[in-house]
Amino acid sequence: MPRIIKSIDISDAPIVCIAVPVPAYEEQEVLLVGPIEPLNEIDPVAVQKAQELLATAQEEAAACLAAATQTAQMQCEEAHKQGHAQGYEEGQREGYENGYKEGIDAAAQEMQTKLQSAIAKAEQILSIAEQQAKDIIVGAERQIIDISMAMVSKILAREVEENPMVVLPIVTAALKKVRDQEQIEIRINPEEYHLLLQARKDLQMVLGREQALQIVADQTIAAGGCIIDTAYGSVDARIDTQFDTLRKALAEIIP
Repeated sequence: MPRIIKSIDISDAPIVCIAVPVPAYEEQEVLLVGPIEPLNEIDPVAVQKAQELLATAQEEAAACLAAATQTAQMQCEEAHKQGHAQGYEEGQREGYENGYKEGIDAAAQEMQTKLQSAIAKAEQILSIAEQQAKDIIVGAERQIIDISMAMVSKILAREVEENPMVVLPIVTAALKKVRDQEQIEIRINPEEYHLLLQARKDLQMVLGREQALQIVADQTIAAGGCIIDTAYGSVDARIDTQFDTLRKALAEIIP
């Protein structure tokens, strides 16, 4: 089940905070703001194309087997005729039977060889078609993910620009991970520095006790995210970092 991170009542401003389910990573968590569309739908055009490819391959394989069978049957009939003619011309019963038997054996052997070759060719056709169909679907999934990630990035950028308060639930969620530490430093984008100073009291309440809480403006931190440093490690809650984590998780699902 996805972990939903809810914001505390820091101010009256509207706050949107969602979590995207990804495999667990040490000291990192994806905390994204804004709506995210589901990525579990496959492009119907790609699915149809894959199905048509498999159907064509099956028809080709069936035609290959049918042609091989027909050719083998014709050769078998021809061998019967040759065996009969050979025995008749020799004028001896033994010669007739030997010629007939040799013709039948040769036809059976050739028919068996051709059938095996046709079956192998049909299996190869189907195997190639199945792999091509899988490649089409996987390619469509990757395309959907790329488009969705680009859309989410634009939505988040616009949300952060229009509503700076969205950084508060992200900072709050990150603080909860280090509430047992004695000294905590929050590095934040300079444009959001005064906002966090105003919310300092509420942020202190998240920790549950009077730890040393320092807020520092850092130009390397993009708006909407933060980094929290402690004596024993850091929590990177920058949006770019969270997107990288999400991409890695999706890459494990769809190689």
